[in-house]
Amino acid sequence: MEKKSNRSIRLLIDTVTIASPGILQLKYELISSAIRNMPEGAKIIILQDKKHDLFKASSDVTVENMAKPKGAWIGRWYWYNSKLPKMIKKYNINVFYSLSGILSTFICNKTGTIGTVNNMLPFTEEQIRHFPLFSMGRIRLYLLRRMYIKTAKMADALILHSHHALKSIAQWAGDIKRKSFVVLTGVPKMISNARKKKINHPYKGHSYMFTLSTIYWYKNYINLIKAYKLATLKDPAMPDLIIAGYPVDKEYVRQMEEEIRSSGLEKRVKFIGALDESKIPAWIQYADINLFPSLCETNSVVQSEILGLSGVMACSNIPPMTEVAGDAALFFDPYIPDSMAQAMIKLIGNKKLQKDLRKKASRRAEALSWDKCGQVIWKAAVLALKDQEIRRKKNGSKE
Repeated sequence: MEKKSNRSIRLLIDTVTIASPGILQLKYELISSAIRNMPEGAKIIILQDKKHDLFKASSDVTVENMAKPKGAWIGRWYWYNSKLPKMIKKYNINVFYSLSGILSTFICNKTGTIGTVNNMLPFTEEQIRHFPLFSMGRIRLYLLRRMYIKTAKMADALILHSHHALKSIAQWAGDIKRKSFVVLTGVPKMISNARKKKINHPYKGHSYMFTLSTIYWYKNYINLIKAYKLATLKDPAMPDLIIAGYPVDKEYVRQMEEEIRSSGLEKRVKFIGALDESKIPAWIQYADINLFPSLCETNSVVQSEILGLSGVMACSNIPPMTEVAGDAALFFDPYIPDSMAQAMIKLIGNKKLQKDLRKKASRRAEALSWDKCGQVIWKAAVLALKDQEIRRKKNGSKE
């Protein structure tokens, strides 16, 4: 990294429009890592939602608490085309990092830019077809895909959190590999801290299998419940299945509960809803199996949490789940309930395999680093600044 470029970087990070629980956690860890790895002489300006006051100002960090833009698409348009360009001018910014994954021409004309994409749903036709033709859900995903593709093309640098994301986006945005930095996310701080403490068993000492994620249709829990039913038919002593997560998709929660009732599993499959952050480590650590049957991810923080706690993991055999887990999981076909059931049966009946997966999870967790993410942010900033300088020279602008 060139010292001359580092000293000149004034990095603006916009987090105001980020809302989902998973992305909020990603935001906190990414920005914290950027602050820890800040080069000498660089400055960070953070725009954050005033309702989520996560960061405090310091000598090298400026924080501005702001209200979220109102008015859905109109409010977003104003934010990216008017408000953010004004903030770039106000703070004399020369590199802008959009954690929302959206850039505008007005922003790109004013400064070097770093883009990202943390939502693979718009690039997955299967997930788009989940919504009826001409429905608002499908239209929204099409619009998001268009905006993400525009960002990927316009950005001077891209930070992506899986090779799966790079491959998926490149199919639409063309040759973006030159300016792309791929780095897997690290183990959340709360998980690292939890490993140092004694944790009490969360299920009164009983065996259980556990799955955790914000509840959406693509988390694939109905297939998981069907798989659990098949597993209990083959092994009646199968431990209970505990499902936890913030119930965003209310209709899908209703369908899950109906599947549980129709399968006669009310006493064995329990949906416990959202968990307090402090209680998550215990549920992961003591689980006989941590199941992750998702059909669409960018880089799941939940997988990192399981690895960070040396948890026993069984997960989907599709990317990026395979990319994140490495050799530290037993894989199954998430589209076939019997494949999931076979994985449950194989793991529950094999304590040696469980022990081996715990050891591999611990090793895999050591390879996942937030500091690597922070270092990549500054590498991307240097590239963005260089491209900005090249554009200015082409346009005849003076430094």
